[in-house]
Order: sequence, then structure tokens, then C-alpha cells
Amino acid sequence: YAGKIRYQCGNVYTGQWQHDRRAGVGTYWFACGDAYTGEWRDGMYHGHGKYAGSEDGGGDSYEGEWSEDRPHGEGRYCYRASGARYRGQWREGEWHGTGTYTEGEGTATDGVWRGGLLVPLWQRRQCGENMGRTDTFGESIEVSSAKAQRARAAAAAAKAAGSAAGSAGAAGD
Repeated sequence: YAGKIRYQCGNVYTGQWQHDRRAGVGTYWFACGDAYTGEWRDGMYHGHGKYAGSEDGGGDSYEGEWSEDRPHGEGRYCYRASGARYRGQWREGEWHGTGTYTEGEGTATDGVWRGGLLVPLWQRRQCGENMGRTDTFGESIEVSSAKAQRARAAAAAAKAAGSAAGSAGAAGD
């Protein structure tokens, strides 16, 4: 069945229900101004949907596939404050698989990601082409720009390690 409910905390849900749980399609508005519109299963975000943060909460947004309240599958996360964005594969709320992180000014990093971090090229070759591919969808929206910072730090460390190894080899010649 379909309906609308206002919770004591001020949150509101309008949409479909099954066995007294949100199921099917619906929209959930949080009292803070955030909102989720999309598919539900067993009271959780599941399937395709969009979570949009309020301006007061930073305004970040995610649109894509969900499983059990977490981004999982294909999706796009936008960091409102910096203008940065990630488009690609997700696994249990983290960047995982192929994707592109684009900084606010437009610098883009394409790659393979695991656990929210960029996988160095030599590890990608060891894992094979299908490393990180996901077959199912869904995860949690607690993703922050810290993941992007960790990815940039990992890429810089890998580059520095490659430069140091090259310098050490040249010094030994």
C-alpha cells in the first residue's frame, strides 16, 4: 500500500509500504533538510535512488545504486563545498572498481579504486582486469572528502616511491 507518515522527530516519508516497512518507491525527507528519493526494500535504500543533502548539512549528494542503505554498484557522488565529484563503481559505501574522481577545478583521475583508495598501476596488473567489478548494488552515504584526500595521498606516495627508486638506482650506477 502507499501512504504518508510524519515521525515525531520531524522526518516525513511518502511512498509505498510492505509489512509496515518502506518498500517499493518513495521519498523520505529528514527534518534537517536532507532527502532520499528512490527505491526501498525492508525499510532501507535499495535499488536506484538519490540522496540530496541540505545546504546546512554541506549539500553533498549521491545518485545511483543502493543496497541496504549504502551506495553499491554504479553511482555519482558530488561534494558541494569543493565542487569535486566521483563517478563510478561503489562497494559497501566506498569507491571500489573503475571510476573517475574529478576535483573542483576539473583535474580528473581515472582509475581502479579499492576501499575508497586508488589502486596503484602495478597492483591493477596483478589483480587482473576484473578486479573490483561489482555485481550487486547498495551502501551508506557517510562518504566524505577524506576519501578523496586519501586517494590523492596514495597516488602521490606511489609517484614519490617510483621517483625515489629511480634516484637510488641512478646513484648506485
